[in-house]
Amino acid sequence: MQDRFAYAGLALLFLLSRLIAYSSGLSFDLGPLAWAWQIIDPVLLKNDLYRSLWFDVAQPPLFNLLLGLTIQLGGSGYAILFALVYLSLGFLVVLFSYLLLKVYIGRHAFWPSALWAISPAMIAIEQVLFYDLPSLFLLLGTFVLIYKFEKQPRTILFFGACAGLSSLALIRSLFHPALIVCLMILLFFSTTYSRKGLITLLFWSILLIIIPLKNGILYSSWGTSSWFGMNLAKIALNGYSSDDLRSFAKTHQLNEVISQPLFEDSAVYAGYFQSTIKPSGHEVSDRFYKRNRVKNLHHVAYVGLSKEYLNASTQIIKDKPQNYLKSVAIAFGKFHYPVDELSGYSERNERLMSPYQNGYHALALVQPKAWLELLFGPSDQSPKWAKVALVPLGFTFMFFVACLSYLLTVLKNKNQISILISITATITLYLILAGNLLELGENMRFRLLAIPGIAIMIAWLFRNKVKPKQQYEIG
Repeated sequence: MQDRFAYAGLALLFLLSRLIAYSSGLSFDLGPLAWAWQIIDPVLLKNDLYRSLWFDVAQPPLFNLLLGLTIQLGGSGYAILFALVYLSLGFLVVLFSYLLLKVYIGRHAFWPSALWAISPAMIAIEQVLFYDLPSLFLLLGTFVLIYKFEKQPRTILFFGACAGLSSLALIRSLFHPALIVCLMILLFFSTTYSRKGLITLLFWSILLIIIPLKNGILYSSWGTSSWFGMNLAKIALNGYSSDDLRSFAKTHQLNEVISQPLFEDSAVYAGYFQSTIKPSGHEVSDRFYKRNRVKNLHHVAYVGLSKEYLNASTQIIKDKPQNYLKSVAIAFGKFHYPVDELSGYSERNERLMSPYQNGYHALALVQPKAWLELLFGPSDQSPKWAKVALVPLGFTFMFFVACLSYLLTVLKNKNQISILISITATITLYLILAGNLLELGENMRFRLLAIPGIAIMIAWLFRNKVKPKQQYEIG
């Protein structure tokens, strides 16, 4: 009965908050379909989907596959179909959050789930055509399947859990295939394994290997994305001027193209491109611009360009590790607080939601910054001791406490091992590290993915250290 009230309450809260948002002018933003770097030319998604996915070297295929199929199936009404799909995914994310938290804190899971349901960040990612929301949905859905498998180790649940884990690597290059394969092996050996389970493990492992293998054979790029070097350069080369980088390139006999801005179009790298282009024979990786004249970062020349940035980044980290560590420290400082940023999404929606975002932070007190402003006024005028004293209120801090507690618990009693908590902690730690060691500019989007794992670990800590006798199940 309590579950029914919780489900009804979350559904009502979700529906009312979205109706209010829409009545305020919020609308679904299809803009990324035209300008997002990660998305293949919409003309190709509609008319040559599967060959385009095969010859694409820039991104894993799943998101573009879903976009292409939706465009083809939706016909002239595909915009409405996208909006409905994203709204449904948003509600399922809230529902999955409640189900997972309920395992550890019972009916109290309603309140953090409700805060999550009406958070500006959740509303924002539902209103923009990008892979953040599908990734979040797949991550939480996978956690639910892992929990079900842990309680009832059936082959069909193992297949579903492996499918969910694999889909993470197939939708975002952030999730490295090697990490996913290791997690599937851990899941396989967590219970009495069978021949069907082994076949399932091999099937998904081979599927994950196909993408980097294909890219390696076609383009000598042995990964799921050709942008890794440029991603690393965003933080490793941060703070260096063009003159500094040109001088560094001459000193270490590197290509001077590293002095150019990152992720620019072909005109910026024209001289470099002319000597490195090896046409693939397909438009998706041979055209410098999409049909709408937006730069095409799926071009094969970015493979070689990214390698140059990778060489420069690794060399500069070796020579001046203190500068890289400073950038990492800055990134971790920004990452520490709970996410609720809207940057990177629709500018119009961001402007409309800005007052609500400020009010949400102030009323919910979900960020230490909100506490500082409540107690001391503007956060930039707050005393340093107050900022330090409020560190334990940060989600990330509590997450590390929970991880350490779980590790000590397992070392003391191996019977306390939970495969869900082990995988949740591993993936969330990976997100935190990847978000801060590789990309200074976009760690807030990685932080958004990390929030559910952080919340689950804190809930585990509460259940095991505050009320250890209380146990719940997913219905």
